[in-house]
Amino acid sequence: MDELASFIAITLLIISLLFLVSVPIIIAYNYLSWLIDSLFPPKMDNKKRQILSNNCSFYNKLSSDDKEIFESRVLIFLKDISFSSKKAILNNEVKLTVVGVAISLTFGFKDWGYSRLNRIIIYPSTYYSKITKNKHKGEYNPGFKLIVFSWKDFKHGIRYESDNLNLGLHEFTHALYFSFLKSDSNDACRFIENFEQIIVYLKNENLKKQLLEANYFRDYAFKNKYEFIAVLIEHFFETPSVFKDKFPSMYEIMVRMLNQNPLQLK
Repeated sequence: MDELASFIAITLLIISLLFLVSVPIIIAYNYLSWLIDSLFPPKMDNKKRQILSNNCSFYNKLSSDDKEIFESRVLIFLKDISFSSKKAILNNEVKLTVVGVAISLTFGFKDWGYSRLNRIIIYPSTYYSKITKNKHKGEYNPGFKLIVFSWKDFKHGIRYESDNLNLGLHEFTHALYFSFLKSDSNDACRFIENFEQIIVYLKNENLKKQLLEANYFRDYAFKNKYEFIAVLIEHFFETPSVFKDKFPSMYEIMVRMLNQNPLQLK
C-alpha cells in the first residue's frame, strides 16, 4: 500500500512539473509565432488571392496596402483555426470565403483575432445539433470555441449582399463578443463600451418601440442582446446607407464599436 501511495505521489509530482514547464513554453511559442507574423507578414499566392477576390466584396474595396494586410490576416487565421466538414466539400474556396467574412468584421482592429474560436465545422445545409436538439443554419459555442455553418446558407449571405441576412457575419459576431469579454485590449474595451450603448436601444422601451415600428431589423434581433448586436452588424455591413438614414446615432455607435465605416469604402 505504501509503495502504491509513493508511486501515485511521484506520478502526480512529475505531472505537476511537466505542467509547470510546458505552460511557459507554450506561452513563449505563441508569443514568438505572433512576433514573427507581425514582423514578417505571410504573403498570399495569386491563386488564393483570386479566390478571395471572387468571394469577398469587402476585400475588393480596399486599397492595395490594406489588401496586403487583409491577406496576411487571412493566412494567419487559416494557420490558427482548424476546419472540418460533415459531408460537405472543404477546399480553399470554402475556407477563404469563410475567413474573408471573419477578417472583414475585425478589419478595423489591431486585436483582430478571435481568441474564443479554435474550430469551424461546415455542413452542406441545415443540420441537427446534438447540443441544442434543434436544426440550425449556424451556431457559435463559446464553451467549445466552435462555429458551425450550413454552407448553403453561408453562401446566401455572400451572394445576396443587401438582404441583411449574412450568416457568416452573424456567427462571427458572437465569437468576437465572447473573445473581447476575455480581453483587455483597447479594441476590446472600445467594443464592449459601445456594445453597452447599443443595448440601451433594446432595454429602453421607447427606443425599442421606434426600432420595431421602423420594421428594418428582423424580429429575431429582439430575442436577446447577443442576437440584437449580431443582426445589427449584418445590417451595418449590408445596407449601411439605409441604417445611417434610419438610425444615425446608432450607426455612429456601430462605427466607433467596430472602428470602421462601410460607407467610406469605395
